[in-house]
Amino acid sequence: MNQSAALALTLAIELPVIALAARRLQPAVGWWRVVVAGVAASSLTHPLAWWVYWRLDPDVALAGFFGIELAVIAVEAVVLKIGLGWPWRGAVTLSAVANTVSAGLGGLLYAMRHA
Repeated sequence: MNQSAALALTLAIELPVIALAARRLQPAVGWWRVVVAGVAASSLTHPLAWWVYWRLDPDVALAGFFGIELAVIAVEAVVLKIGLGWPWRGAVTLSAVANTVSAGLGGLLYAMRHA
């Protein structure tokens, strides 16, 4: 899978998670604001995370993957906090959930494709 397809898959997974959380926890936030915040968060982090991951030595790829995901969660939490106007706890939780779901499904698809 190339980077553009991976970003599209990331957005297809993460945007519904972010939208669902926003609708349930802060229904006053407009749909457009939710989409912009979600797209901005992933678009900011995905290219760099992709670039770093594919340059890792295979011996440290798994540890590197978790390190990258933690950094992505942190950066995206900042974007979601600013974009959605959420408190830190909510933004970090939302970022962690969206990225865990995305990374988990992405890893599953990768494993299925390379099995």
